[in-house]
Amino acid sequence: MKNFKKVSAVAMAMALTVASAVPAFAVEKATYTGTLSSEDLTINMDLPADGTLTVKPFAGTQISTAPLYFTNNSEDTNGVEDVIYSVNLAGYTCVATPKDTTDKNAAIKVATTIPADTTKTFSATIELGNEVSSDAVTSDAVAFKTSFASAAALNIERLSTASYDGKTVTDYTKSATDSAVDVRPGYSIPFRITGKMNTKATWAAGDKIVVVPVFSVDVSVTGSAVQ
Repeated sequence: MKNFKKVSAVAMAMALTVASAVPAFAVEKATYTGTLSSEDLTINMDLPADGTLTVKPFAGTQISTAPLYFTNNSEDTNGVEDVIYSVNLAGYTCVATPKDTTDKNAAIKVATTIPADTTKTFSATIELGNEVSSDAVTSDAVAFKTSFASAAALNIERLSTASYDGKTVTDYTKSATDSAVDVRPGYSIPFRITGKMNTKATWAAGDKIVVVPVFSVDVSVTGSAVQ
């Protein structure tokens, strides 16, 4: 039997502070108070560090990143109260800045497909991979990179005015679909960015593209021992 808890911990605590468990005409009443513990608010996982976007407009692989990983550091209890993290590709920001900002013809555009004209256009996709043993991430990273299996993807379809920094209120383009991928204790899930550029365009050294994927992380505890 599989049960779930913790994902509703905040809602439960709020409800319990006002709950009454007595009939309408009872003289006495009971008040229940719920308290969030610190461990309920802690995400025990490695989050990705900053990565480098490789842009080579005339190369075979034109836009690429090395995979970065979300790693679930929770203890594997063989299904007894295992902490499962669900990483969702919530959206992105994408800022493209030409070297010459005064020339309108030098503007950089983004599209899901490369046009047949000579405009400076690129396409890019953010991919979440399937979970893999965390040991394989470090022991066989090269092989894993070449056999990346995409479990969820989000196409970059519009440019942003500023990059999302996670500290201030910054607008970002939100995903319209659910792209969550679960990661079990002792496992990791990677993400990467791939794309193409218009090779007919006249690209300049100094043209810049910055992509910031935005993720949300949910947590649940599953297992036959959960009450």
